[in-house]
Amino acid sequence: MKSRIVKDFLTLRLKKGAKLLLGFSGGPDSMALLHFLLEAKEDFDFSLHLAHIDHGWRKESGEEAKALERVAKHLNLPFHLCRLQKMEGGDLENRAREKRLAFFSELQEKYGFQALLLAHHQGDQAETVFKRIAEGSGIKGLGGLYPERKQGNLLIWRPLLPLLKEDLYHYLKTKHLTFFEDSTNQDPTYLRSRMREELFPALEKIFGKKMEGNFARLGKTYQELANYFEEKGEAIKKSITSGPFGSYLDLNLEFHPLELKFFLKEMSSISYDALEVLMKLIEGRRSSRLIHAKPYTFQLSQSHLFIYKEPFPDYFRKPEIWKSEKNGNWKTFWNGKIQVPKGDYEIKRLSELEPLIRRKIKKWYGSSRVPSFFYDKAPIFMRNQEIIGECLTGRSLLLEGYDGLFRN
Repeated sequence: MKSRIVKDFLTLRLKKGAKLLLGFSGGPDSMALLHFLLEAKEDFDFSLHLAHIDHGWRKESGEEAKALERVAKHLNLPFHLCRLQKMEGGDLENRAREKRLAFFSELQEKYGFQALLLAHHQGDQAETVFKRIAEGSGIKGLGGLYPERKQGNLLIWRPLLPLLKEDLYHYLKTKHLTFFEDSTNQDPTYLRSRMREELFPALEKIFGKKMEGNFARLGKTYQELANYFEEKGEAIKKSITSGPFGSYLDLNLEFHPLELKFFLKEMSSISYDALEVLMKLIEGRRSSRLIHAKPYTFQLSQSHLFIYKEPFPDYFRKPEIWKSEKNGNWKTFWNGKIQVPKGDYEIKRLSELEPLIRRKIKKWYGSSRVPSFFYDKAPIFMRNQEIIGECLTGRSLLLEGYDGLFRN
């Protein structure tokens, strides 16, 4: 039985006594899912709420909303209705989707559901995967609709993804269940309608085979890839060192380039082209190049990848917030801890020193493999025009015989 698919889905995920929210359009998909869930209540302990959004796109939608409320009342299920204001302009589908998610999110805040259930089926998955291919999506996007996905405060479940639209119609017919057909599903104004009514039939005619299952399987393959890379990304995340300035990753740990590439794409809004440039820099260990991908900036230096937001936090002349660190180096500086000399001192940037002294300090930093990224970001301590300390190497100017050498 097709309802077994929903029961198996719940067996793996449902908590005892949980509250579930069903996105209930009243169409064949959500009506079938509603009755699958009602059957499942014989075997599982959960309560169910129904949420309906009246987009106002069709003149009959208001009456349909009232009819669905009567269905909920007959089943003794809580019913939540949202009537959207009429929207003008382009991209109506995405804007309506955002409104729906906002409504579901409000209900989640109020009632604390374990999950929101949506009635997407295999045909919806095929359309989504094809659309993502056309848009040039990455691995995660090519997975299409995921059976379980976290979005904001919502945990979204899609138990019907293995089922065909025809399976749902057959179930409804055998159970003598009524539902509403949304006329916008055949309206060529909407992209999904054009894909369903024109594009997929044309592809099937050209290739001589059904395309829906193939695209759905392709999506599942990409979901498995995305899950693999997300798992590997957790290992990369654990290797990142974070502080008040941002984060850095030691590239000597030799992560696989594809794993690192996926991680960087997921953590930032970096474009495809910028990511390609960044990966070439990483593979070639080319230092001091900046890649901007708002809100992040990426910079390579001394086999480390630094990731921070612009503007770079200015801790330079704020000794009142410094944390003291004995024998501190650039790594402790990154964590907001600075080796501060005793007594009175004056603070200077490297760029504020005389050219000859700047060259000497750069050589001093270089001999300690301090990433050039830090050279002008860390304070240099001076007394009587003489450098008495810095906080990037962990070395002592005095003990190593440099006393008096760095005089401005």
